Amino acid sequence: MDAPVKMGLCPGSCSFKRASDAVPSQGREKTRDMAPQDSLSHSIFRQVGYLTPMSENFQPEPAQAEPPERPARQAMFRGLRLKCPNCGSGPLMRSYLKVRDHCPVCGEELYHHRADDGPAYLTILITGHIIAPLIFFVFFTFRPDPLVMAVGFTIGFVAIALFMLPRLKGMFVGLQWAKRMHGFGRSNDIAGG
Repeated sequence: MDAPVKMGLCPGSCSFKRASDAVPSQGREKTRDMAPQDSLSHSIFRQVGYLTPMSENFQPEPAQAEPPERPARQAMFRGLRLKCPNCGSGPLMRSYLKVRDHCPVCGEELYHHRADDGPAYLTILITGHIIAPLIFFVFFTFRPDPLVMAVGFTIGFVAIALFMLPRLKGMFVGLQWAKRMHGFGRSNDIAGG
């Protein structure tokens, strides 16, 4: 069986033919210009919806105006300060890690966020990079008792992590708002500056 060869496409037709149809051979009487509606493959593709002639129901989609770009750096900084990424003055959190549904100042919807485990991973990464060099410095400089050192650095690690976790969650919410992720794209205006 001959492999199909692409002969060329024009709007409203499908012209895939076998290689033997492209060059007439001895004793074969094949129609080279078979109507595309008569071919089995064309009718199957048309039923599935892959082939639609350009003349039938073709309307280019109207160009939609792109919403204005939101400043990601500013939104992330506002989230880091636990403020609304839109206006920068309303509180972002309702409690320690619970994000408000709406900003009380500008009314921006904030329930779309999907921070999930990102803030926790980032908190551990940053806190570990702060604590690890301190552990080496304190151990090699002062040689404290291991139990005192373990208790001290555990308390320090927990304190830094508890301080950073809501701020990094706010930063994630700000980034998602700026990039219009997870439903944040419905509001178009940026209030305040």
